[in-house]
Amino acid sequence: MLIRSFKLAIIAVLFVALFLPVTAVSAVSSPALSKRILVKFSSKPEKPAIVERIRAREISEIPRIDISVLEVKDIAEAIRSLRNEKIDFMEVDAVATTLTNDTLYSNQWALPKISWDKLDTGAGVYNPTEASTRIAVVDTGVDYNHPDLTGKVDTGQDWDFVNNDDDALDDNLHGTHVAGIAAASTNNSTGVAGVSINTSTILPVKVLNQAGSGYYSWVAAGIIYAADHGAKVINLSLGGNVKSTTLENAVNYAWGKGAVVVAAAGNSNNSSKTYPGAYSNAMAVWASDQNDNKASFSSYGGWVDIGAPGVSILSTIPLGKDTKDGNQDGYYLASGTSMATPGVAGLAGLLFSQHPDWSAQTVRSKIESTADPVSSRLFKRGNLGKGRINVFKALTQ
Repeated sequence: MLIRSFKLAIIAVLFVALFLPVTAVSAVSSPALSKRILVKFSSKPEKPAIVERIRAREISEIPRIDISVLEVKDIAEAIRSLRNEKIDFMEVDAVATTLTNDTLYSNQWALPKISWDKLDTGAGVYNPTEASTRIAVVDTGVDYNHPDLTGKVDTGQDWDFVNNDDDALDDNLHGTHVAGIAAASTNNSTGVAGVSINTSTILPVKVLNQAGSGYYSWVAAGIIYAADHGAKVINLSLGGNVKSTTLENAVNYAWGKGAVVVAAAGNSNNSSKTYPGAYSNAMAVWASDQNDNKASFSSYGGWVDIGAPGVSILSTIPLGKDTKDGNQDGYYLASGTSMATPGVAGLAGLLFSQHPDWSAQTVRSKIESTADPVSSRLFKRGNLGKGRINVFKALTQ
């Protein structure tokens, strides 16, 4: 028996990257999905026989990290059977969830708070003829038809891992909201402004279903896909409470390809770790409010890296799903570490656009070293990372 590591975890109800109305901060439950496990086989030639012996069906293989996704009738029975087989590790395929002259700029309190307004957003360096940086939104998809995202979304290389097709259109609304925060068109006399101004394009990678839930295998495959398709920044406004070797390997792969991986810290208002944010090669983002306090719902802890505004954040949502606030204008206020994360991703995009030769580590270090300290006791005790991002300082110091 060659099992180098074994992690048994139930398919979890996860709480990161929640798309919260401004009045809600409670966790949401994920609908049950089919029974799946993730296995790294020691010997590929022996894999078919092993799969047959444990009465499983191979759904797919996650590229680059060579992990098989197996559908089984009984998870506990399959795991018992695999203990006697030649494998490197096995784990349950857990479930992750969804935890800006623009006409609505006056409603975007977060941009002045992070000193974005001190930039000359009309300058040529922030409005190139062709955007130089690609930000992957690994989420529920993106509404590429939204007027404020026109020309900003790469629909030639998007991918949907939920439905296994090449159309990552948002059927939830979470991913579109995230995309707008990071990269909505700026100075287009429409709607909101994105943190990255006009320096970045969005690569939509759909890994969460219409209910906002998705297998870790989908998320891991989406991270790898984004890295392989030129994303310099990967936004993960999602996560769960189950630690996963598969997910960590995917994050490490993207980091090794030179991508900055930015992930939500979670909305649990405690120090419990959320994944993939807690991995060392991801930046875990906590949410701040209008007074630079930790948002009441935001997770925290020594594993958290950086903060950004995440309360009452105005951004884009699909016009067809804009039924929540009585204004069918394609914009909506939401709260969560999901909304804080793309603020950091947008800043990373800005930095890469100005310094295309910088490494992921250099960009990450610049974001963290120029952050503003906050007065919270949690910050002083090392539970809020380096503080809250400051866009102007990061671009000018």
